[in-house]
Amino acid sequence: MDFNPDLSVPEILAIAIKAEINAQAIYKLLAERITNQLVKEKFLHLAEEEKKHQQILAGKYEEVTEGEKPVIPQTGRSEAEGSLLQDYSHEAGLKIAIQAEENATNFYLNAAKKSRDINGRFMFEYLVNFERGHKIILEDELRALETNPHWFDVEGNPWSEETIHVGP
Repeated sequence: MDFNPDLSVPEILAIAIKAEINAQAIYKLLAERITNQLVKEKFLHLAEEEKKHQQILAGKYEEVTEGEKPVIPQTGRSEAEGSLLQDYSHEAGLKIAIQAEENATNFYLNAAKKSRDINGRFMFEYLVNFERGHKIILEDELRALETNPHWFDVEGNPWSEETIHVGP
C-alpha cells in the first residue's frame, strides 16, 4: 500500500477502507486455519477491530464528501490474501499479516502528514497506534509459534481453568 502524495483526501480514505476490508479477510482466513481457541479468538478480535477502523474511515469519507458513500472496489483479493490462499503455513500467514500492519502504519503516517484537517490528522494518527499494536500482537504470536511449532494446532483452549490458576 504505497502512498501517493497526489491523492485527494477521499481517495486516501477509500484506499484505507479497502485496506481495512482486506485486513479483516486476512484475519478471518488465519482464524479458520487455527485450532487453538485462544489464538483463534485473538484473530477474530483483530478482524473486528479492523471492521471498526473501516467504519471510522467510512464516516470520515462521508464527512469530507458531504454525505457521499465511499466507492470501494468489492472484488478482488489483496496480494496478502492471495498468498494465504496458495502456500500457507502459520509462520507465513503471520509474516504476511505483520507486513500488512506495517504497510498500513506507514500509509496512515503519510496520510496524517498530508491531512490539512486537524480531525483527519488525529484520526490517521489514532489508526497508526492501533495498527502498531496489531503488529506487536502478531509478532508475539510469531515468537510463540517459533517457540512451540504446534502452538496454533493445540485443540481447544490451552489454558483452561483446570490447567492454570492465578491468585492466592
